[in-house]
Amino acid sequence: MPRRAPLPLLTAIAMFLTSVALADSPTPGGIPATAQARRPAVSAIARPLTADESAVADLRLAGQHNVQACVVRLASAPDMASRDAIQREIIAIKRQTELDVLSRLATLARSRGDIKRAQSFEEAATQLRSPKPLGLPAAPAKAAPTAASVREGGAR
Repeated sequence: MPRRAPLPLLTAIAMFLTSVALADSPTPGGIPATAQARRPAVSAIARPLTADESAVADLRLAGQHNVQACVVRLASAPDMASRDAIQREIIAIKRQTELDVLSRLATLARSRGDIKRAQSFEEAATQLRSPKPLGLPAAPAKAAPTAASVREGGAR
């Protein structure tokens, strides 16, 4: 039977990523209004984001905003059942955000004529939608019995 990562592990990962996102937040309330709030100041080295890059950044920020709203709810959740439900919601939001970003990137790559890159984004989205189960480690191959082992009583 294929193994899957346990839910508590996924929950712990989601909480860690959320705490990192909150610590990295640029505004006092923790929720930037637009992608512009997170963009670095334009300098002689940096260039402004294109419309396509801005659209992807906005998708990611919308996902972060939704996760941060869930984290606020999580802090005031009265019991473990509601905390667990909120944590599952956070995982679903992050997963859906990544699917949206991959879909947008695939569309942009296709519009530029970069079919290989579009296919790689679509493959990544497919893997995210239905992950392949973790494989079990291969068992060591058993050595075939030799004449000496058969004379000594066979394989044990």
